[in-house]
Amino acid sequence: MPDSNETKWGFPKGRVAKTLREILHRELTDHDVEVVSVVLFGHLLLEKHLNRIFYMFIAEDMPRMGAGRSEPERLATKKANQEMEDSVWKEVRSARFSAKLAFIRPGLKMWYPEVLQRIEAINKVRNAIFHDKESEKVEFEGTSIWSEEGIEKYFIAVQMACFELPRFAEMIDAPRARAEKWAQRLRELGEPLY
Repeated sequence: MPDSNETKWGFPKGRVAKTLREILHRELTDHDVEVVSVVLFGHLLLEKHLNRIFYMFIAEDMPRMGAGRSEPERLATKKANQEMEDSVWKEVRSARFSAKLAFIRPGLKMWYPEVLQRIEAINKVRNAIFHDKESEKVEFEGTSIWSEEGIEKYFIAVQMACFELPRFAEMIDAPRARAEKWAQRLRELGEPLY
Protein backbone atom coordinates (compact mmCIF):
# COMPACT_ATOMS: atom_id res chain seq x y z
CA MET A 1 0.00 0.00 0.00
CA PRO A 2 1.54 3.36 -1.03
CA ASP A 3 2.03 6.04 1.60
CA SER A 4 0.26 9.40 1.35
CA ASN A 5 3.14 10.91 -0.64
CA GLU A 6 2.82 8.33 -3.39
CA THR A 7 0.29 7.59 -6.11
CA LYS A 8 -1.59 4.33 -6.29
CA TRP A 9 1.29 2.84 -8.31
CA GLY A 10 4.03 4.09 -5.98
CA PHE A 11 5.23 7.17 -7.87
CA PRO A 12 6.02 10.31 -5.87
CA LYS A 13 2.99 12.63 -5.98
CA GLY A 14 3.59 15.75 -8.04
CA ARG A 15 6.46 14.08 -9.90
CA VAL A 16 4.80 11.27 -11.86
CA ALA A 17 5.57 12.71 -15.28
CA LYS A 18 9.17 13.56 -14.37
CA THR A 19 9.74 10.16 -12.76
CA LEU A 20 8.36 8.35 -15.81
CA ARG A 21 10.46 10.51 -18.13
CA GLU A 22 13.59 9.71 -16.10
CA ILE A 23 12.78 6.01 -16.38
CA LEU A 24 11.86 6.04 -20.07
CA HIS A 25 14.26 8.70 -21.42
CA ARG A 26 17.12 9.33 -19.02
CA GLU A 27 19.02 11.25 -21.68
CA LEU A 28 16.41 14.05 -21.78
CA THR A 29 17.24 17.06 -19.66
CA ASP A 30 14.70 19.36 -18.06
CA HIS A 31 15.53 21.87 -20.83
CA ASP A 32 14.75 19.25 -23.49
CA VAL A 33 11.37 18.59 -21.88
CA GLU A 34 10.63 22.32 -21.80
CA VAL A 35 11.50 22.60 -25.50
CA VAL A 36 9.17 19.71 -26.33
CA SER A 37 6.44 21.40 -24.27
CA VAL A 38 6.86 24.71 -26.07
CA VAL A 39 6.84 22.98 -29.46
CA LEU A 40 3.67 21.07 -28.59
CA PHE A 41 1.80 23.99 -27.03
CA GLY A 42 2.86 26.36 -29.80
CA HIS A 43 1.55 23.91 -32.40
CA LEU A 44 -1.71 23.48 -30.46
CA LEU A 45 -2.14 27.25 -30.25
CA LEU A 46 -1.72 27.48 -34.01
CA GLU A 47 -4.15 24.61 -34.55
CA LYS A 48 -6.82 26.40 -32.51
CA HIS A 49 -6.68 29.26 -35.01
CA LEU A 50 -6.91 26.85 -37.93
CA ASN A 51 -9.88 25.15 -36.26
CA ARG A 52 -11.76 28.46 -36.09
CA ILE A 53 -11.08 29.21 -39.75
CA PHE A 54 -11.94 25.69 -40.86
CA TYR A 55 -15.16 25.78 -38.82
CA MET A 56 -16.09 29.16 -40.29
CA PHE A 57 -15.74 27.76 -43.80
CA ILE A 58 -18.06 24.86 -43.03
CA ALA A 59 -20.52 25.76 -40.31
CA GLU A 60 -21.38 29.37 -41.08
CA ASP A 61 -23.03 28.49 -44.39
CA MET A 62 -24.69 25.28 -43.23
CA PRO A 63 -28.45 25.65 -43.57
CA ARG A 64 -30.26 26.01 -40.28
CA MET A 65 -33.81 25.01 -39.46
CA GLY A 66 -36.33 27.84 -39.17
CA ALA A 67 -37.52 29.03 -35.79
CA GLY A 68 -40.92 27.37 -35.81
CA ARG A 69 -44.17 28.88 -34.60
CA SER A 70 -44.76 27.40 -31.16
CA GLU A 71 -42.44 27.42 -28.18
CA PRO A 72 -41.83 23.63 -28.39
CA GLU A 73 -41.03 23.96 -32.11
CA ARG A 74 -38.60 26.83 -31.40
CA LEU A 75 -36.87 24.84 -28.67
CA ALA A 76 -36.63 21.72 -30.86
CA THR A 77 -35.27 23.79 -33.76
CA LYS A 78 -32.73 25.53 -31.53
CA LYS A 79 -31.62 22.17 -30.16
CA ALA A 80 -31.32 20.62 -33.64
CA ASN A 81 -29.29 23.58 -34.93
CA GLN A 82 -27.00 23.44 -31.89
CA GLU A 83 -26.47 19.70 -32.31
CA MET A 84 -25.50 20.27 -35.95
CA GLU A 85 -23.04 23.03 -35.00
CA ASP A 86 -21.56 20.93 -32.19
CA SER A 87 -21.16 17.98 -34.55
CA VAL A 88 -19.36 20.14 -37.12
CA TRP A 89 -17.07 21.53 -34.38
CA LYS A 90 -16.27 18.01 -33.17
CA GLU A 91 -15.37 16.91 -36.71
CA VAL A 92 -13.22 20.02 -37.28
CA ARG A 93 -11.29 19.40 -34.06
CA SER A 94 -10.70 15.74 -34.92
CA ALA A 95 -9.47 16.41 -38.47
CA ARG A 96 -5.73 16.08 -39.08
CA PHE A 97 -3.70 19.28 -38.96
CA SER A 98 -2.47 18.64 -42.50
CA ALA A 99 -6.06 18.41 -43.78
CA LYS A 100 -7.01 21.71 -42.14
CA LEU A 101 -3.95 23.41 -43.55
CA ALA A 102 -4.52 21.90 -47.01
CA PHE A 103 -8.02 23.33 -47.02
CA ILE A 104 -6.85 26.94 -46.55
CA ARG A 105 -3.41 26.63 -48.16
CA PRO A 106 -4.49 28.14 -51.54
CA GLY A 107 -5.83 31.29 -49.87
CA LEU A 108 -2.83 31.65 -47.57
CA LYS A 109 -0.49 31.12 -50.50
CA MET A 110 -2.16 33.95 -52.37
CA TRP A 111 -2.66 36.49 -49.58
CA TYR A 112 -0.24 35.54 -46.79
CA PRO A 113 2.58 33.44 -48.26
CA GLU A 114 4.96 34.31 -45.41
CA VAL A 115 2.39 33.06 -42.87
CA LEU A 116 1.99 29.83 -44.84
CA GLN A 117 5.77 29.34 -44.85
CA ARG A 118 5.87 29.97 -41.10
CA ILE A 119 3.07 27.49 -40.43
CA GLU A 120 4.74 24.83 -42.58
CA ALA A 121 8.07 25.37 -40.79
CA ILE A 122 6.35 25.14 -37.38
CA ASN A 123 4.60 21.94 -38.42
CA LYS A 124 7.85 20.48 -39.76
CA VAL A 125 9.53 20.99 -36.37
CA ARG A 126 6.61 19.46 -34.53
CA ASN A 127 6.53 16.44 -36.85
CA ALA A 128 10.28 15.91 -36.65
CA ILE A 129 10.25 15.91 -32.86
CA PHE A 130 7.11 13.86 -32.35
CA HIS A 131 7.89 11.35 -35.06
CA ASP A 132 11.54 11.11 -33.90
CA LYS A 133 13.11 11.92 -37.25
CA GLU A 134 16.59 12.58 -35.89
CA SER A 135 15.02 15.00 -33.43
CA GLU A 136 18.39 16.01 -31.99
CA LYS A 137 19.20 17.64 -35.36
CA VAL A 138 15.95 19.62 -35.70
CA GLU A 139 16.46 23.24 -36.60
CA PHE A 140 14.19 26.23 -36.92
CA GLU A 141 15.30 29.05 -39.21
CA GLY A 142 18.83 27.65 -39.24
CA THR A 143 19.13 27.35 -35.46
CA SER A 144 18.91 24.22 -33.33
CA ILE A 145 15.46 24.00 -31.77
CA TRP A 146 17.18 22.74 -28.63
CA SER A 147 19.00 26.05 -28.11
CA GLU A 148 17.53 29.05 -26.32
CA GLU A 149 17.68 31.05 -29.56
CA GLY A 150 16.04 28.28 -31.57
CA ILE A 151 13.05 27.78 -29.28
CA GLU A 152 12.66 31.55 -29.00
CA LYS A 153 12.57 31.88 -32.80
CA TYR A 154 10.06 29.05 -32.97
CA PHE A 155 7.66 30.59 -30.47
CA ILE A 156 7.91 34.07 -31.99
CA ALA A 157 6.98 32.49 -35.34
CA VAL A 158 3.97 30.80 -33.68
CA GLN A 159 2.87 34.14 -32.23
CA MET A 160 3.29 35.90 -35.57
CA ALA A 161 1.25 33.25 -37.40
CA CYS A 162 -1.47 33.40 -34.73
CA PHE A 163 -1.55 37.18 -35.09
CA GLU A 164 -1.99 37.04 -38.87
CA LEU A 165 -4.52 34.19 -39.11
CA PRO A 166 -7.44 36.25 -37.71
CA ARG A 167 -6.81 38.82 -40.46
CA PHE A 168 -7.10 36.03 -43.01
CA ALA A 169 -10.31 34.85 -41.30
CA GLU A 170 -11.73 38.37 -41.67
CA MET A 171 -11.06 38.21 -45.40
CA ILE A 172 -12.97 34.93 -45.58
CA ASP A 173 -15.87 36.37 -43.62
CA ALA A 174 -16.01 39.73 -45.46
CA PRO A 175 -18.66 38.73 -48.07
CA ARG A 176 -20.93 37.33 -45.35
CA ALA A 177 -20.46 40.45 -43.21
CA ARG A 178 -21.34 42.71 -46.16
CA ALA A 179 -24.41 40.59 -46.98
CA GLU A 180 -25.60 40.81 -43.36
CA LYS A 181 -25.12 44.59 -43.40
CA TRP A 182 -27.15 44.96 -46.61
CA ALA A 183 -29.84 42.58 -45.35
CA GLN A 184 -30.20 44.72 -42.23
CA ARG A 185 -30.43 47.87 -44.35
CA LEU A 186 -33.13 46.32 -46.55
CA ARG A 187 -35.12 45.32 -43.44
CA GLU A 188 -34.87 48.90 -42.14
CA LEU A 189 -36.22 50.15 -45.47
CA GLY A 190 -39.04 47.61 -45.39
CA GLU A 191 -37.80 45.92 -48.57
CA PRO A 192 -38.14 42.15 -48.98
CA LEU A 193 -34.88 40.21 -49.06
CA TYR A 194 -36.02 37.94 -51.91
